[in-house]
Amino acid sequence: KAGDAQKAATMLNNLAYLHQEEGKDVQAEREYRQCLEARERALRSEHPDIGTSCSNLATALAGDPARAGEAERLLERALTLARAMGPDNPDVGYALNNLAYLNQGRGDAAKAEPLYRDSLRIWEKRFGPDSEQVAITLENLAVLMEDAGRPGEAAPLKARVERIRAKPAGSPAEAWAAEFRAGQKALNENKNADAAAAFERALEKGAGFGERDERNLRALVQLALACRNLPDYPRAEAAVRKAVSLAEAALGPDTLEVADGLNVLALVLDDTDRAGEAEPFYQRALLIRIKALGAEHPEVATSLNNLAFSFLRQQKFPEAEKLFRKAVGISEKSNDQAYLAFTLNNLGSTHEGMKQLPLAEEEYRRSLAIYEKLPGNPGIANSCFNLGNLLQLRGDFDGAIQLLQKAISALKPLGEGHPQMAKAQHNLAVVYMGQNRDLEEADRLFRASRATSERVYGPDHPEVASSLDNHARLLDALDRKGEAEQLRQRVREIRAKRR
Repeated sequence: KAGDAQKAATMLNNLAYLHQEEGKDVQAEREYRQCLEARERALRSEHPDIGTSCSNLATALAGDPARAGEAERLLERALTLARAMGPDNPDVGYALNNLAYLNQGRGDAAKAEPLYRDSLRIWEKRFGPDSEQVAITLENLAVLMEDAGRPGEAAPLKARVERIRAKPAGSPAEAWAAEFRAGQKALNENKNADAAAAFERALEKGAGFGERDERNLRALVQLALACRNLPDYPRAEAAVRKAVSLAEAALGPDTLEVADGLNVLALVLDDTDRAGEAEPFYQRALLIRIKALGAEHPEVATSLNNLAFSFLRQQKFPEAEKLFRKAVGISEKSNDQAYLAFTLNNLGSTHEGMKQLPLAEEEYRRSLAIYEKLPGNPGIANSCFNLGNLLQLRGDFDGAIQLLQKAISALKPLGEGHPQMAKAQHNLAVVYMGQNRDLEEADRLFRASRATSERVYGPDHPEVASSLDNHARLLDALDRKGEAEQLRQRVREIRAKRR
């Protein structure tokens, strides 16, 4: 029983880490807490895994100034437990570094500096002076020096970081970690070709770990996500099928790692108009997550949403509605506001497809109201798009334009190059064109939108073809026939490649 409890706690910890990487902070915090509570019940009070859980939970809390005190208490407990295993144990270094970072965020440089220097001493002793962990700590310390008005002390630290990172990574594990981090950074920045290349390099660096090593499974799934975004669907499908097969063999057929792979595989199949093939993979991922996590877990809501969205694309509206309603209920109970807004928007799309327009509008407006309380969340754009489309249907073009302008304003912190910004610009240009107003502004918006779509998705993506097609219609209206025909020729070439 104790072994089962430990496995469950480890599963929660891994799931929390994944959610933290995805920016799902509410879910990550809840799972880290559940993991800590499970370990406190199953293990002796001085067990090092309890310290690890304290550190992980603290990192989830550290970004909220109102909870910095709780985060500090957790880190101090983690540090005490780590020191019981020896003063130079790596867990001591992690606890010191996290505690320093917390104090740095609070503006307490005097408290943070000695903690960073103590952790640096441990990393240099344990991993060598040129390890990546040393570089990370030096980087944090350099930022601290600059913030404290000591640029002269920061400069040599930054120079040392550059020297370390200019050298080949020391161990295969460090080399793998460096490439995996580079891939995740590129993926988060929508640099999908760079991400795919980095994950391929990570797999090369990890060849000696063995195919069934969990690190290589993670790299394969991330490679599939990057290739899906490119899009390079054959490569994405090959990577994720391999990941699922290896995870089943290494970890068992009913593990969360298998569910994650099945979910990505289903998304790729859905993207390539193979919804019938995707459905059983969505179903299996859902059943694994219910069995492992319980029917009310937020990750179950994700599976419900994905399967429901597949039904929605197939116009199986009653099936989609049932699952979206379940997902809404889970999100309301978990108080995950971002995911609740996302799911309400999807439910609204379902009711729009069912011609239940007043209900759809109510759900779109509720989704939008939630997003407006979550600054910087790009999901607000989809709520604005969908509600704007409804307003257009009933002839309220001014209302639709205001919503699209609201989306653009809300997305500005993410930058002009964000894919949701491109979609907002494109949709606003289409409305202007349809109303024969602000046509020069529509021309500018089409160009900006297409530039982003080409950078993010590549020049031959369907999103680019759609943008070119609509822009060509605008250029016809502006009597710029030659330019319009050039764009239409590109559309024909793109669509010919995808046949």
